[in-house]
Order: sequence, then C-alpha cells, then structure tokens
Amino acid sequence: MKLTEQQRKLAQDKEEVERVRLVNVSKKVMAWMKNGSIKRTFNSWKTNVAEAVTYRRILKKFVSRMKNQKVNACYKTWYEFMQTRKWARGLLNRLLGGKDIALLSRAMKKWSSLVNTLGKIISSPKLKSKEDCWRK
Repeated sequence: MKLTEQQRKLAQDKEEVERVRLVNVSKKVMAWMKNGSIKRTFNSWKTNVAEAVTYRRILKKFVSRMKNQKVNACYKTWYEFMQTRKWARGLLNRLLGGKDIALLSRAMKKWSSLVNTLGKIISSPKLKSKEDCWRK
C-alpha cells in the first residue's frame, strides 16, 4: 500500500507541529525553572542582606561600647558578677525548687483538717445551735 504524496506531506506536517510544540513546552519549562531559581536566589540574597545589616548594627554597637574606656574597664568585673549571680540563682533554684509545692501541700492539708474539725464540731449533738460554736 503506497502512501500518496499528500498523505506523506500531511504526516510530515503533523510531526513538525508536534516537534515545535515539544520545543515550546521545553522552553516554557526551562523558563519556569530559571524564574524559580532566580526567585530562590533573590529570596536567599534578601535574607542574607537583612542578616548582614543586623550583624553590622550589633557589631557597630559593640565596638562603640568597647571604645568607651570606662565601660571597657568594668566589663570583666560586670561579667564575673553576672556569672556569680547566675550560679547563685541556679543553686537557689536547685535547693528551693520543690519547696513551694511542699508548702502549698502542707497548707492545704492543714486547711482541710481544720474544715473537717469544724464540721465535726458543728454537727456535734452537744451543741444546742450552730451559733454556739462561734461564741467559744
């Protein structure tokens, strides 16, 4: 079965159209990938610049403080004082950390026993009236 010249030309045209479509699709995909890459690069650059500005500000503040000789002279003393305070606070927290709960528990037990005692006194048959228990 021989294809006519017109059928061959039609098949070639279809193949050409499909090839052009694939080339266009691949160009679009490459453009999307490139744009996405550019966007990610810009976002990371923007983050890095913001971080660099913050670090530059902190460094400038630190250097200006270190230039002040009085602040520089007392820095070591202040640092040792803060370390001592930090150590003392940790020691107190370790020593007294559970005391709050124990004190609250003891207070609750004491209150509960007083309420129970008062309830027994009020419900005692020896009392003529409930007002008598408050007059004692």
